[in-house]
Amino acid sequence: MTCQTCHQETNAQIPHGPPGAPNWHLAPAEMVWFEKSSAEICAQIKDPDRTGGMDLEAVAVHVRDDALVAWGWDPGPGREPAPGSAGETFAALERWTALGAPCPAQEAGE
Repeated sequence: MTCQTCHQETNAQIPHGPPGAPNWHLAPAEMVWFEKSSAEICAQIKDPDRTGGMDLEAVAVHVRDDALVAWGWDPGPGREPAPGSAGETFAALERWTALGAPCPAQEAGE
């Protein structure tokens, strides 16, 4: 079965049903943020080798315009949306890039 067997173009309209978006798929394993520090995530976002070749401007546009990314702000019944909006996140990425895209220091033990 492919992802599209359960995941359609839009969210299922039942609580906790299969989420949907055009071209539904999971992010590649190398893009996972689970159990990573803020410093590690920051370095990952800035690394074109781990963003599919995207620089920071392209990452910001991807966040703003990609329908699959937009799912996070409209995840369907029974799920809490990501805070803010795609537009607000785009603007924050633009401001961060203009400041030189600083990353937090890696904490001891991480």
